[in-house]
Amino acid sequence: MTDTTDDIAEEISFQSFDDDCKLLGNLLQEVLQREVGPEFTEKLERTRILAQSASNMRMAGIENMAELIEKQLSSEISKMSLEEALTQARAFSHYLNLMGIAETHHRVHKQRNLELPSRSCDDVFNKLLQGGLPPEELYNAVCKQEVEIVLTAHPTQINRRTLQYKHIRIAHLLDYNDRPDLSHEDREMLIEDLVREITSIWQTDELRRHKPTAVDEARAGLNIVEQSLWKAVPHYLRRVSNALKKHTGKPLPLTCTPIKFGSWMGGDRDGNPNVTSKVTRDVSLLSRWMAIDLYIREVDSLRFELSMSQCSDTLSRLAHEILEETPSDHRHENWNQSMSKNLLKLQASALPTQLPARADQPSCTECNDSGSQYPRLEVPGTDYRPLNRQGGQPSSRSGSLYHDSNLNSRILSNGSSAAPINSQSTVLSRAASFNSGQVLVQRKLVAESQIGRPSFQKLLEPTPPQWPGIAPYRIVLGHVKEKVLLCHLRDISIMKTVVN
Repeated sequence: MTDTTDDIAEEISFQSFDDDCKLLGNLLQEVLQREVGPEFTEKLERTRILAQSASNMRMAGIENMAELIEKQLSSEISKMSLEEALTQARAFSHYLNLMGIAETHHRVHKQRNLELPSRSCDDVFNKLLQGGLPPEELYNAVCKQEVEIVLTAHPTQINRRTLQYKHIRIAHLLDYNDRPDLSHEDREMLIEDLVREITSIWQTDELRRHKPTAVDEARAGLNIVEQSLWKAVPHYLRRVSNALKKHTGKPLPLTCTPIKFGSWMGGDRDGNPNVTSKVTRDVSLLSRWMAIDLYIREVDSLRFELSMSQCSDTLSRLAHEILEETPSDHRHENWNQSMSKNLLKLQASALPTQLPARADQPSCTECNDSGSQYPRLEVPGTDYRPLNRQGGQPSSRSGSLYHDSNLNSRILSNGSSAAPINSQSTVLSRAASFNSGQVLVQRKLVAESQIGRPSFQKLLEPTPPQWPGIAPYRIVLGHVKEKVLLCHLRDISIMKTVVN
């Protein structure tokens, strides 16, 4: 019964792999029909059928028929022009890459479905304990384990970085396609995304048009660190720590580094005359630049995740010290914005340092003197004079009355709607009462505007040791990021020639 169940599961898994291959193959064929035309796709399909038939004949032991098919295939290929042969070679190359992506996705998906993968950390530790190894001895052996991985550059690596990212994107889309809860609209959007990626791959030049330098080879090696090792190694160590805690009761110490890295990139001078001292220096700076960039990403992720306000006393004191050293107008400011402002200050030397006179005032405030086309708006009233700022006395400027006989209503300063105004006499009769009422309203507003200012200022600028509403982890990590960014900006000036 178990064997039958395993066979059914294997058949379902293979069917899923076959479906992915057919999906990617059909999408590639549609892209080629649109990009190079249906005539080329027919020749491409004929070439594929002849090659596959010859291979099947040889596997079946029919050698004579296989030789005839291979001669026919060789004759048709020899008649192609160089451009047509190159286009077919590109099409088959991309087809094989897509099939490789589907196969890798199939293997990973199959491995995930196993309850206890053989030779995993959990399985190995379990077998060692069952064999009589004491848990304490197992724990000490794992903590003292050291594996050093030495990275080296490979000039034979011809896949461009942009194509590698597109292949990763297709693998993620296949993984997303396995979800059972996708709606019909979601699958249509998924197909559109796959078509866009395959079209972009076909329209991208996959060949390097210049001989790679030693720095280029090092950059390709660091790309592997960024894509794989930076995430894979911590994930693996986490699995080791979980398995170790499960079988020994203690996790892997935070100070333990079982896996270490070395690098020959840019420093391997054994028979390579192109690796000079300048190349070694440039590659070292390039490695430093990428390390800082990766650390900045991780700090940003931690700052977003660690929003807690509760922490240890030591961390709380450190956050308070950072806030005390930070200027008050930047305490609630984002650290990214603070760094952007520092960068802008470096570029502000060409900007004017002083604004023209009265540039901070609206153009309509002195419209009669400056000749503005917009009229000055006055509060209704014949002898109304606004208060100045020195004690509530009316200013010397007299207001003028703007009224319209067709205007049916006016809104007074207290928000109430006045009765319809049919003549100027109606407005004049109310001018005196409006004057006195307006003065009282303005005095009241001035008085109320001062109430609560000190208390509100205290809310904005809390004093230690309370500091309500802060996230101490984000404060400390923001301080760490600012220091890392300063190192990063210092290296950018040195790295311009290398990065470009």
